[in-house]
Amino acid sequence: MSTLSSQLLPLLLLGLAVLALTQPVMAQAPDPESKAGYENNAGLGRGPDDITTEIEVIDKQKDSATSIPVIDDLLEKWYGLKGYLNDEIALQFAVAWTSLYQRVTSSPGDDQAAGGIFEVAGTWSQIGRESGNPAIIGFRLEDRHRIGTDTTPQDLGPMSGSAWPTAVGYSEFDFTLAELWWQQDLIKDRISFRIGKQLPFAIYDYFALKSPKTGFTDATFTLNPTIAFPQFGLGATISIWPTDEVYLLAGIHDADGKPESNGFDSFFNEKEYFTIGEIGWDPTFNVGKGSYHVTAWHVDERTDTGRPDGWGLTLFGEQQISGTLPFLRYGYSDGGAALLEHMVAGGVGVPNVFGEDHDVLGIGLSWGRPSAKGLDDQYASELFYRVQVLPNVAITPSVQMILNPARNPDKNAMAVFGIRGRIAL
Repeated sequence: MSTLSSQLLPLLLLGLAVLALTQPVMAQAPDPESKAGYENNAGLGRGPDDITTEIEVIDKQKDSATSIPVIDDLLEKWYGLKGYLNDEIALQFAVAWTSLYQRVTSSPGDDQAAGGIFEVAGTWSQIGRESGNPAIIGFRLEDRHRIGTDTTPQDLGPMSGSAWPTAVGYSEFDFTLAELWWQQDLIKDRISFRIGKQLPFAIYDYFALKSPKTGFTDATFTLNPTIAFPQFGLGATISIWPTDEVYLLAGIHDADGKPESNGFDSFFNEKEYFTIGEIGWDPTFNVGKGSYHVTAWHVDERTDTGRPDGWGLTLFGEQQISGTLPFLRYGYSDGGAALLEHMVAGGVGVPNVFGEDHDVLGIGLSWGRPSAKGLDDQYASELFYRVQVLPNVAITPSVQMILNPARNPDKNAMAVFGIRGRIAL
């Protein structure tokens, strides 16, 4: 972690702790599952890593196998502070640190990596609050760092010979304002737009277990390597819900976006864009809720980095069935802008493992054909089990198997063992 980050983060956490301890405990939230009274009023970002979704999920009451009374009392004060700020100035926020360690059984380079993501994310919706249709300002302060290793988890897979990363998001950059955007409903619950610095990965190609912080980590189940997603950057997104079950989503984003840059120079001067559109259907059947969508995208050539233009198409579906969540995704890309030309990924998520409501078991299988010429097809699987050990702490062991690693032809297979920890407040 950078020197600046190491100085700022303890001060930030200390300040929040002092505020929490000096606030009275709030009354019971209207939603019995909500600790601070948060509600997701976004209507646009549905992905688990979108700010609006993430802070709402963190605020939900979570059952766990163990409980520590002293910590529970401190957390009650903490959520009292969050509820107070929500009531008084319409500020909702969450603080989280997620760490990941991975070790691969075979690698021509480093065989292990560890990294973390520290974030303070939130929304402020005081403007227009009395009208019932407030503007939502979303923000995310984030630091990504290595932990005692020379390699980040995001780089470990390609270094070991995999055609795609075995961990997404666990890269490295200093504490920065990674997201800052304005969102507004044009027609309540029907038409919304968002402009500003944002993360396209968190908005499009929705998948309940897509988050590498709480779900799968392998890129075929999270990032979708047949889409040339840019990083954090300036952009504009619009969502339209003609009915309660059908939505249209479209956006234009800076193809050269960087988390530590404000993005104005690249967006308005370079004028190299990532455009994307999605049509989806969220039906409810007797067996449970479903989510189905088709996503199409195009990216311009990026002259400074020498990356080509390209386009692609993704088909996805997930459906609750008897308490499980099977899913299937197919992706295609043309032009070489994305890592993979073809991909099929499917599996199942199983919540309520061993009777624990917030424990989740995930199993996935995938196949991918690299866009780079001369590389063979690669196959992979991932098994993870997220254990809610405390209401605000989750531990997730995982194992991945990679068959025929495309960039390590001397090996027929390799395994990637991982352990992830997450503290979310």
